[in-house]
Amino acid sequence: EAAAAAAAHRLILAREKLDADEERAKQAKKQLEDRKNQISSDMARERNLEKDAEEAVTRLEAEKIQLLSDTEESGPQAEEIQAEVGNRQHALNSFQAEFDEKTEAVAAESAERNSLVKQIETARQQLDRIRVRLADLEKDKAALQAALGATEGDPQSRSSLQENIAALDELTNACDEAELQRQTIDGREREARDRVKLAETDVTRLEAEEQALLQLLESASDGEWHGIIEDLTVSKGYEIALGAALGDELEAPADDAAPSFWKCQGSYKSAQNFDSELQTLDQHVKGHTALALRLSQIAIVDAEGGAKLQPSLKPGQRLVSVEGDLWRWDGFTRKAGAKTAAAARLEQRNRLQELKKALIEKREILAAAASSLKKFSDKLNDISAKQKDLRIQQREQEQKLTKLRAVHAEEIRTAAAKQSRLASLQESGRELAGEAEALESDLTAKEAALAELPDITNSRAEIEELRAQLNENRDELAVLRSESDRIQREAAVRRDRLATIDREISGWIDRNKNMAAHFVQLEMRFKDTHQELQEIEGRPEEIAAKRNGLMDEIARAEGRQASLRDKLVEAESILSQCDAALRKCQEALATCREERVRHQSDTEHAAEVLTGLAEQIREKLACGPEQIRAAGNIQDNEEIPSVDESERKLERLKKERDSMGPVNLRAEIEADEVQEQLSTLTTEREDLQAAIARLRQGISSLNKEGRGRLLAAFTKVDEHFQELFKQVFGGGQAHLTLTESDDPLSAGLEIMASPPGKKLQLMSLLSGGEQALTAVALLFAVFLTNPAPICVLDEVDAPLDDVNVERLCHLLDSIAQNSDTRFLVVTHHPITMARMDRLFGVTMAERGISQLVSVDLEKAKLITESAA
Repeated sequence: EAAAAAAAHRLILAREKLDADEERAKQAKKQLEDRKNQISSDMARERNLEKDAEEAVTRLEAEKIQLLSDTEESGPQAEEIQAEVGNRQHALNSFQAEFDEKTEAVAAESAERNSLVKQIETARQQLDRIRVRLADLEKDKAALQAALGATEGDPQSRSSLQENIAALDELTNACDEAELQRQTIDGREREARDRVKLAETDVTRLEAEEQALLQLLESASDGEWHGIIEDLTVSKGYEIALGAALGDELEAPADDAAPSFWKCQGSYKSAQNFDSELQTLDQHVKGHTALALRLSQIAIVDAEGGAKLQPSLKPGQRLVSVEGDLWRWDGFTRKAGAKTAAAARLEQRNRLQELKKALIEKREILAAAASSLKKFSDKLNDISAKQKDLRIQQREQEQKLTKLRAVHAEEIRTAAAKQSRLASLQESGRELAGEAEALESDLTAKEAALAELPDITNSRAEIEELRAQLNENRDELAVLRSESDRIQREAAVRRDRLATIDREISGWIDRNKNMAAHFVQLEMRFKDTHQELQEIEGRPEEIAAKRNGLMDEIARAEGRQASLRDKLVEAESILSQCDAALRKCQEALATCREERVRHQSDTEHAAEVLTGLAEQIREKLACGPEQIRAAGNIQDNEEIPSVDESERKLERLKKERDSMGPVNLRAEIEADEVQEQLSTLTTEREDLQAAIARLRQGISSLNKEGRGRLLAAFTKVDEHFQELFKQVFGGGQAHLTLTESDDPLSAGLEIMASPPGKKLQLMSLLSGGEQALTAVALLFAVFLTNPAPICVLDEVDAPLDDVNVERLCHLLDSIAQNSDTRFLVVTHHPITMARMDRLFGVTMAERGISQLVSVDLEKAKLITESAA
């Protein structure tokens, strides 16, 4: 059935395709007919356009002929008017020249008269002002002469000044003597203070050592009984020997109540004595008598002789060396090694005795040094007070002297100013008198010249008449020019129109040719469209024949499809029965799934309940479910109480909790306040972090800009330094380099220099003079990078020899000539002073009075050369 249905479908599609082809053929026929009609209308329009073009060309030819005729008629009239305009313009120019000449003459005469009038008025005003000034000058001269006469021969300020200067010198000498005494006593006081500090240091060190030894000895002697070692006195150097001989036995007490103790015994028989040449330990250890017998049986030998004497020892006897070797009568031998605790304790006790003696001596020295220090301190205070009083008197005298000097200087300055003012007034009076005489003579001459000038009234009347005639001639010339311009504009319009007509005739001719070619193309398109239309008119019959064949095939395909449809109905009936059985199975499966989901939901709910109970147990009991028996004090073999019993116990516990006291009702409010404070602090912290970020960003940008500026300045300074180094040394090379870091802001600076004949090396490896010149070159390199109008150099030539001083002076001359900088050089070197333009020095003719002296070397040189 599917195959039959597919075949029928294909036949239907073929029929629909034929229908579509038939429709397209109809549309194509309609389009061809429309195109044919359009071409026919276009051909008719082209014929009409060709006729319009012929009419337009005829009309333009007629207009052209008329324009040419108008041009020939207006030509002679335009030439006549143009000639008349030229003649009138020539006459107007001649008349204008005559008018200008007259006007200039009158203007010159008027200007000369006005100038003389103004000059005479100005001269009179100046003469009046000079006479007023002369009168004022005479008054000022009289007043100054009277003041100078009143102040002559007044020696009071000078004598008072000399007396105060002498008093100040006496106070200064007294202050100098007091200063010498103070310095001497101050030196002795510092020496005494140093001795006190040394003595205090020694006493403190010894006291600290004494305290440490006392603590060690006290800690070692703690207990119910103190060892017998506390009662012993051992000669210095024998502590190790005693410790090696007795060891821990020295810690035993002499009290018989102790578990172990020393007891006094008699002496052994004489057979137990050592050879008379050997010293026993009891000769160097003094103290408790309980050790006398034991110490008498211990002999002191050297380290080499102990092994030889060991076989001759009697029972109980021992040999020891001061280094700590031990040889016992029974053959036991122990070589010297680490000190025993008893030996160390004995040494500490001996050291403590030495410290006590040394402390007494050092304290006596400290007391003597302190007494000496107090004596010198008192003297220093007395002389300082005396010096302070002298300095106060000196300052008061200096202030008084300063005031007197100011008064004296003011008197001198006032007198000098009056003398200078009087001389200036006299000179000004002479100058003003001369100016007044010159002005009077000049005023007389100008007044005479003004009287000799002619009257210009008639000349001005003639100028007015000439101006009226000139305006009349200009108006007539303007009328003729207007008429000439009109004729010329009309001729230009005709010329432009003739040119336009020629272009339009040419355009219509070209358009007519294009229309003919277009008409031929339209005829060809009309023929092609007519032929296509004849071809497409036979297509409908062909399509109808194909449609009839397809209808027959479609009928046969439908018959096959009906038989197959019956079979399909039967198969579908069977399929429906199978579907019913399948639905039953699916319903049973869905029921099982629902049961499973319900059981899973119950299980999950039970798990959630258990989880909630576990959370409540952990929250309320602070333990897990497996520890609930321990939390409730229930034994493993004991049954868990019932729910009712547990609830009664819970109620009882709640009542007990309630009886504990009221709940803090402000806890939530306080928590909110704390939370608000926390939020504020958090916000402030975020603001601070943002501010820190902005600051870091600003620091980064500043560092970036600083690096750029530093590198730019470094490059400029390096360039100037290289040039100046070569100029100063007459060759060689040098440069600056950044070291220790890639960041210019944290990098160091090294100066690499190579004078002529030497290798490139650090500046610190150069000689003293070379270092000084290199430093000067670097200094001026920095100065040239950022120049200033004035540069002060203080003793820059001090470390230089004569040759290098000459180089430095050449450098200063070069920089001064090539820049606007002027140098002030503080120096005592004769070569540098000889190269300067002007010298300034300070001399003190009288004590306390300085005077500035200057010498212009350039002017002195010129005077010397002119004198030679």
